[in-house]
Amino acid sequence: MRMVLLSALLKTVLMPCLVILPFSGMETCLHLHTKRLIQASAGEDMWLHCQFQYNHNFTQDEVYILWGKELALDEYKVIIIFNGQDVKSYRENSVFPLDKLQSGKADLLLKKVEANESGMYLCDVTVKAANGKGKTYMQVLEKGHSCVEEMQLPEVQELPNQFSAQSSTTRSYSGVIISAMLLLGVALAAVGYVLYKKRVTVPRDSP
Repeated sequence: MRMVLLSALLKTVLMPCLVILPFSGMETCLHLHTKRLIQASAGEDMWLHCQFQYNHNFTQDEVYILWGKELALDEYKVIIIFNGQDVKSYRENSVFPLDKLQSGKADLLLKKVEANESGMYLCDVTVKAANGKGKTYMQVLEKGHSCVEEMQLPEVQELPNQFSAQSSTTRSYSGVIISAMLLLGVALAAVGYVLYKKRVTVPRDSP
């Protein structure tokens, strides 16, 4: 009888952990794509395209996006920030449309670009716990300048082929959660068994 009750107790405590196990182990990926090079003339409106793919459903308030212009290695001048609710712009005449987010588009419109805005631009997208980054080099020519200037773009290793893509996973978070839940389940089962033994122990009759 005692073993039957112990088995029932273990099933009650550990089954939720086992049910969560196959779902928590699913890999969560975010893939992001940007064009390597775009060109414009001073005074034109220019779109910086940034497309992302997330392998699970998400809502707009679970998305965080930053666009910035590279000043030095890992140093950027922020252009816009979207925090899941509002768009904060740090450049006049910049537009970040929210109606395309659900389809995976985080494009940025820069109106009336100037020649001194040439440079590398970063698109940083976070959906839930997954993050992806992509870079685009924008070359802005002076008005009346029809020749494309020779540029030194980043190494191929940084921006492979036509697109720059980076993905991130949250498998590690799931593993930690699963391990913690299993340990907690075993601990609760042990405590329950000890308490049960104390409750059912019957003192022996004195001789």
